[in-house]
Amino acid sequence: LEKQHLRIDANALQVFVGRAGSDRETLFHELDKLINYAYGNEEITAEMIREVVYKNPEDHIYQLVNAVIEEDKQMMMTIYRELLEANIDPMWMLGAIIAKFQEILYTKELLRMNFKYEDIMRYFAASKGRTYYILKNANSISDNQLDYYLAKLEDLDQKIKTGQIDKEIGLELFILRLY
Repeated sequence: LEKQHLRIDANALQVFVGRAGSDRETLFHELDKLINYAYGNEEITAEMIREVVYKNPEDHIYQLVNAVIEEDKQMMMTIYRELLEANIDPMWMLGAIIAKFQEILYTKELLRMNFKYEDIMRYFAASKGRTYYILKNANSISDNQLDYYLAKLEDLDQKIKTGQIDKEIGLELFILRLY
């Protein structure tokens, strides 16, 4: 930023890192995009960052799964549409959603086997924060709900792969039909 004669305040920097994530390559790519966008300005603002830097799709998947667990259809559709606007493939979304629900399933099984917080953290090679949310989700959903979602998602995956339904329409209908 110094080379480009740009400043960024601490709040805007926090927004940037929160949206771009921790992957070094992504950070540099998003920073380059932001510098080009800020051309002619002296300072990069949090608003500029929100306009240009797209939030990490993985974060959106976590939010989408949380919205499913919380039965918040409006949030589910908002996140789904944001992912589509960012040109994220619906099949990638579906695979990531299935993976998150499988992670919850594995966590429930680990808890039944009396695994502790630290054991689960090591099992998933996750940070303390991520482990907290993994456990929170596992404790927030019943086995029946989890089985239901996984069955519906696997059925949708099969229908898309066999050409019975369009991937974009199928995922949207899945969300709309949940509740």
